[in-house]
Amino acid sequence: MRQVLARGWRGDVVVRTVSLPPFEPEAVVGVLRKRDGYRAFSIRPSVQIWDEAGYGSTDPNKRVGDYSKVRPVFHDRPLPGSVAARIAAVWRRVLSDKRNYGKDPSIYLDTSTFAFYVSFLHGERLAAHVTGWGRNTKQIILVTEELLTYTTGKSDQPQLLRVLSTAERKVGI
Repeated sequence: MRQVLARGWRGDVVVRTVSLPPFEPEAVVGVLRKRDGYRAFSIRPSVQIWDEAGYGSTDPNKRVGDYSKVRPVFHDRPLPGSVAARIAAVWRRVLSDKRNYGKDPSIYLDTSTFAFYVSFLHGERLAAHVTGWGRNTKQIILVTEELLTYTTGKSDQPQLLRVLSTAERKVGI
């Protein structure tokens, strides 16, 4: 997956969510820091990597790990620095609270998994990998989903700010 969506792991990524849903294409969504400011970004494969690469396939002719037909689809849009800082603060609050982690006994193979990362402040490195929901994990996921629609032009900044404000309130910022 990182071969196809490599742009999501470059050094200018300061906030990132990696989403691995069971029946949809994977996604990397977050915030980039550029010389001229911040940009919201999303990267999705042209087709679901897991399926195209043959994992779980019963077809003996399917070569496992073949990503040759999968292309990254990258979108980005400008993001005011103040909004980028607010997004990073939500990630920071959720990732630094141990109550957001725990075992979910109802996890199945078709459960989505997420990896979160924030490195907005100098020397900051917070990361987590979760399956299931923690106390406030849902708030990061809701902001991630809105960032995805924002980067693809399906929503606007006021809608992003509404979702972000709700997340801030719910995580106690």
